[in-house]
Amino acid sequence: MNVVNIGLLQAFSKRHNQAKTHLTAWLKVARQASWKHLMDVRQHYPGTDGGVKGVYTMFNIKGNSYRLITLIQYPTQTVAITYVFTHAEYDRWSKSL
Repeated sequence: MNVVNIGLLQAFSKRHNQAKTHLTAWLKVARQASWKHLMDVRQHYPGTDGGVKGVYTMFNIKGNSYRLITLIQYPTQTVAITYVFTHAEYDRWSKSL
């Protein structure tokens, strides 16, 4: 997969250093993947939710401590990182319109 907006991972890791190793590991897996649909993603990340707010794919990172929100375009093999949250930040975001 082609992963874009990696700067969001780097910025989040600077604020939450304990997330860095886990986000780096996710990035490595995503770059090596050839996901065709959500079930392929779930083979690597079983707790992944698709259709969050209608369009996003959400990954649980570090035992559900962090939430990585992406837009995945399977036909073009592109994962766009859109948000990285702590669990509490995600809860507030997910309740917003």
